[in-house]
Amino acid sequence: MKSARSFQQFLKIESRRFFLFVTFLSHLNLCLLSSHICSSNSMP
Repeated sequence: MKSARSFQQFLKIESRRFFLFVTFLSHLNLCLLSSHICSSNSMP
């Protein structure tokens, strides 16, 4: 039972880390997209 509990703890930590990573990636993607749109808009 102890290993199962530690595995659940591990899953909880990993899922949280994965969620943070995905949020960071989407934020980075949004920043790149907005900067690309701004640069393309400023250029004639």
